[in-house]
Order: sequence, then C-alpha cells, then structure tokens
Amino acid sequence: MSGRDKRGRFVKGHRPWSAGKTKDIEPRLSGGRRPGIPNYSARLNIEPEEILKVLQRTRNYRKTAKHFGCSKPTVRNILRRNGITPPKFERPRSVWTEERIEELRRMYPTIPTREVAEYFKTTEMNIIKQAENFGIKKIRKQHPNRTSTHKYCSGCKQWKPHSEFWKNKYGNPASECKLCNNKRKMNYVRRNPDKELIWRKRYYQKHRDEIIKKVTDFYKKRPELRKLYNKRWMKRNPDKYKAVRARREKRKKDGNISSDDILRLLIMFKKYGCCPICDKVVDGKRRAWWLEHDIPLSRGGKHELSNVIYDCNICNMKKGTKTLKEFCGMTVDGILEKVQKEVKEKVA
Repeated sequence: MSGRDKRGRFVKGHRPWSAGKTKDIEPRLSGGRRPGIPNYSARLNIEPEEILKVLQRTRNYRKTAKHFGCSKPTVRNILRRNGITPPKFERPRSVWTEERIEELRRMYPTIPTREVAEYFKTTEMNIIKQAENFGIKKIRKQHPNRTSTHKYCSGCKQWKPHSEFWKNKYGNPASECKLCNNKRKMNYVRRNPDKELIWRKRYYQKHRDEIIKKVTDFYKKRPELRKLYNKRWMKRNPDKYKAVRARREKRKKDGNISSDDILRLLIMFKKYGCCPICDKVVDGKRRAWWLEHDIPLSRGGKHELSNVIYDCNICNMKKGTKTLKEFCGMTVDGILEKVQKEVKEKVA
C-alpha cells in the first residue's frame, strides 16, 4: 500500500492521510504545494533588480541573503523565476607579494598565529599553509631543561633526564618517571591485592621458563645471596620447611637401603679418594663426601642402592634437581664400575 503523508510527500507503504475521509483533496505538486498557491520565495515580494544590486556590492550570496532576511537558495530561486541566471563569483585570492612575504617572515616565527592572521585579514590555516610553502618555521619557547636528554614528568611535574624514566613499547621515555610510576603501582596493589595476585600467577605461568632461568643465573653469580635467601625463607616459613623435610624423610624411609649399605658405599668412595664427577681430592676440609641421588627425591627418585652414589659437596650443590646424565653425562653404573676398578687396583 502506498500514498501521501500529511505534507503531501509520496511514501511507499504509507497509509494515505486522507483515507477514510469524504473531503475531496486537490492533487499536490512537487514539494507538497497545491496549485495556485505561491511558495515562500514567491511571497517575499523582492525585486530581482534589488538582489542584483546587493550582489554586485557584496559579491557574496550569504551576505545578500542576510540583507533580505532569507536563505541563499531563496535568493537564487527568485532570480531564476524571473529568467535571470544567478551570477557566479570567484573568491578573492590574496596575492603574496615580496613585501607581504617579508612581513610574514618577520612575524610568523615569534608572534601567535591568530594575531598574524588578523594582521593579514585571513584565516590561521591559510597563514600556516603559506608559511610551509615559503619554508618559514615557528620558533617554540623552550624550557632550559627541555633538551633531547630531558623529559617532563606528568606525576611530580618536574624536568628529569631520560635515565630516570622507564621506556615504553616504542623505546621512548614514558610519561611518568620511575619513582612516580612505582608509587602509582604500589597504591594500586594496596587497593587491589586480589587482582595483583591473579595477575602475578598469570604472568608466572606465561613466562615460567624465563623467570626460572633469570633467577638461577642471578644466584649462580651470587652464591652467598642464595644462602642468605634460603636461611630467611626457613625462618619466615618454618611450617613449609618442616613439611619439605618430612616429605624427604618419608621418601627415604620408603626406600629399601639400610645404613650398613650406605656405610659400605662411603668406605669404598673414601678409598677412591676423589670426587667421581670433578676428579678433585676430597680432603674433608674444603670438600666433603655427600650422598647423591641420581634421580632426585623431589622428582620421584627412590632411596635405594641403584640410585645413590657419593660425590663432593660442591658438585652436589651444583647438580641441584638435575639427573647425573643431565649434569655430567654419567650414570650410576658407570661411576660405580670406575670407582670399583680403581679401588681394586690400589688394593692389589
């Protein structure tokens, strides 16, 4: 269904506004105007000669329409209705003579662009464009500390060298200095401890291998710090330390090795006299005999003869939670054969 709305516009799928009425409606012309009724521009009673006079003086349709109190299309419609083609006016383009260019060179670098535009009676965009064309640059007022090596901190409102700023993902100094950034982060952590814990867990899961490698490399270079850290951890977490020791003792008890077997093994290695891994003399002063598990108990190794040897305390600490094969490329059977062979030769 289609028809016309109340304004006389043809609308598809619209119920005619006259539907259900008996009153006869005259057909409408374009724009919803009934025949015989003049439109707005025809009712103004403005003579086209007056419009042409004002146009010749102003050379601008907007100013002419403002003079007569109507719109620009209305001015053009009145002229067309009287058989006059609306004249076209080109915008007056400012001619940049050598004198004007010299004035621009003198004013633009130091004076605000708005004042320069008022002086030349043009827009700011035109002044900026002309300055680019003539190669004139603005001289900015610089702070005494504002150099390529300094930056303004948005937190403490001070100028600081680039070394006091963290770098963003583009390699540039961040908006805040390190101190302000750390303060803001600490305040956030205090307000949102749960969110911070979740974020740390996610970060650790994502970068676990990198973190472990970084920490191990750090403590390898600083063994004294490692010992201090372990002692502090034991004092701060006595329950956890007891639980770790209890699990280790339980694994030892689950094994089928006796104290006599351990004693015989120690005597054999003492007769050998050297650490089987680094081949250095174990004198009981700088180096001592420590029991070593091929597969560590923490990785599911068993406390039995097929999984234990003796080595020096330094190699024992260096090995950590690695297997013998991962640490030095040797096995328990190979080490025992080597030690037994050497001991037999010494006895013979």
